[in-house]
Amino acid sequence: MSKISVRDILRYLLAYLLWVITMAVGMLGILQLRNALNVLWPALGGSRWTLRAVDRFGFVILSLGWLIFAILTEYHYRTSVNATRKRRATAATTGGRLQRMGLDLLLPRFARDMILPIAVLVLAYVTQQVAFALLAR
Repeated sequence: MSKISVRDILRYLLAYLLWVITMAVGMLGILQLRNALNVLWPALGGSRWTLRAVDRFGFVILSLGWLIFAILTEYHYRTSVNATRKRRATAATTGGRLQRMGLDLLLPRFARDMILPIAVLVLAYVTQQVAFALLAR
């Protein structure tokens, strides 16, 4: 493998910036889902005495899921930079600007990796709205 260039360092910085954005949106989704769980539990008739245990265990389970997602996503972004470094020789003669910068690999991975955190946010919002509708009755 060739030495790391300034361009590679910029690619790694961009990859880790996108990873931090993905993890921040994921953590926001986890916190919103925890809030939705706290609203939904009494709406479904759950005991207020068990709410604390449900809240704490739910947060631990959701946080472990977030941690696993963080590890896999970091690997996913880091390998896109490594793949870009491996094809550097062919990209110099063929391919466009996005391919030379490595964004043709990184941006689709960012879009795919953002699907799960955004889905968690949407699920939390819908769950809260259902809980509020149940409590309003």
